Amino acid sequence: MRKQGKILIGVIIIILIGISMFYILTANNNNSKNNNANQSINNTQVTNLIKIQKVDITTGHSLASKSRASIFIGSQHAGKTVKVTTDFSREKTSLNHNETTQETVSPDGYINITCAEAYSNYPDTCVVTVSDNSTSDCVTCNLKIESGTQTNTF
Repeated sequence: MRKQGKILIGVIIIILIGISMFYILTANNNNSKNNNANQSINNTQVTNLIKIQKVDITTGHSLASKSRASIFIGSQHAGKTVKVTTDFSREKTSLNHNETTQETVSPDGYINITCAEAYSNYPDTCVVTVSDNSTSDCVTCNLKIESGTQTNTF
């Protein structure tokens, strides 16, 4: 009888250890799934942030030519309506006084704008700000005082 009692106690202990191990493993799997879900949410939020990656600025060769900017923010923003502010300046004097327009991002992730008026001087700086309802990014493009297309990468 004593031997059978010891065997019964041993079996009960083994069963309790097995149940405990199952509970611990199940709890770890749930934590791992929750962490992966949170990472997925955080990655989605990061990709929705506006980040100006490249700006191509074209200045004309005559007084009648208007400056243009092609701003790349990424194809993940395609179809989104954004507010774009450009401030072209020469020797720290604004040429267009923070011109702001609403634009739609192209399927390939570009925003293309043409300034409302031509300038009598070539700009040496252009500050570009792109924003939507929740995020914005601002960059400063340093330009050579000449006509043509100049690229600034960020």
